[in-house]
Amino acid sequence: MQVISLGGGCQSTTLFLMNLHGEIDPHADFAVFADTGWERVSTYENITRLNQTGLARGFPPIWRVTIGNIRVEMLDSIHNDHMPLFTSIVTPQLRFDGNDEIRAGQLRRQCTRHYKIHAINTAVWEEYGMVRRVQWIGFSVDEVARMAPSRVAYITHRFPLIEKRMDRADCERWLVEHGYPVPVRSSCIGCPHHTDEEWANLFPSEWEDACRFDEAIRDKHLHWARNRDNKLFLHRSLIPLRDVRLEKDERNDLLKQDGCDGGCWT
Repeated sequence: MQVISLGGGCQSTTLFLMNLHGEIDPHADFAVFADTGWERVSTYENITRLNQTGLARGFPPIWRVTIGNIRVEMLDSIHNDHMPLFTSIVTPQLRFDGNDEIRAGQLRRQCTRHYKIHAINTAVWEEYGMVRRVQWIGFSVDEVARMAPSRVAYITHRFPLIEKRMDRADCERWLVEHGYPVPVRSSCIGCPHHTDEEWANLFPSEWEDACRFDEAIRDKHLHWARNRDNKLFLHRSLIPLRDVRLEKDERNDLLKQDGCDGGCWT
């Protein structure tokens, strides 16, 4: 069984479409999209578009699976620390003035394994049992450090883009040459790994959602940060997201938009 792990970003989108074009052998049997419940609007639109393209070429519907909503669960449970949130850590300085240095620490990233990998493995196991399968993963050569073997004996990881020596730029070029839009990087709306540019390019409703979540994680006092000296933040600056100074021009242009045109989408 050949299964595509579809995240909805540039590389996995290219992988999915190359399969449809018959450029990867053998063909995949189906594709699975693990939904965290808090994906970008652009990502959901891209998955819908890919599903329509696949159906038109006789490919099975993209299988959407979920193991929970990461936003809801992060706020509802004091024991949920899957997201790599930033936290202030006070470090005593070796100085005579008695001042302390406050630096950014970060919780361990567990969200991908729980909401993506575990969600897909659970769904496929429940549907097909312990059938041997090859899991296609859309890492490109510029992500070779992320390659890892499966921890499950009956699952083999395959990296077709790396086999073809393709990097992200090659993926973008392939998409353009074949008439497909280049999607943005797939990630949750409130992903702490956003760059300032990615924060600035959220749609207004997504930005407001992320800001409210950022405020809520401090109000909830999750178990890792019950000490008020160790508050949690989405942004590495350790200040409320709403107060972070982003690129003003991008933010102002963004606020003039009404929504996603469906042309964007890692």
